[in-house]
Amino acid sequence: MKLNTPITTVVKKMVDGNQLSYFLHAVTLIDSNIYKTSGYQINHTGGAVNVDLFIEVDSTIQPLGVISPIVHNVELGALPGDGTKINIEVKFNERLVGKASTQDDHAEEDDKPRPPFI
Repeated sequence: MKLNTPITTVVKKMVDGNQLSYFLHAVTLIDSNIYKTSGYQINHTGGAVNVDLFIEVDSTIQPLGVISPIVHNVELGALPGDGTKINIEVKFNERLVGKASTQDDHAEEDDKPRPPFI
């Protein structure tokens, strides 16, 4: 277990019937429970996708000093599926605190079982 390094999964699924879309699910373990997700930013540059994941202090939470997960779910949209690199950076107050990378051809099919009532 490495703190501040996002654990990532890329998922692809069909949306609107025939459009393939990619989603990034990232869990970052932080050394305190006082942090929360504060958004993300996506940039497509030079054949790569750069995703900045932002975290901030949640002043409504009492600090307990326990390791806690920060979860980001990001829709990346349409990607070629040909090995496009996805660079992920976790930032706190515009300062880089962790990073990881993956590729779109590592994406898993979104085939989660659905309950029979849906």
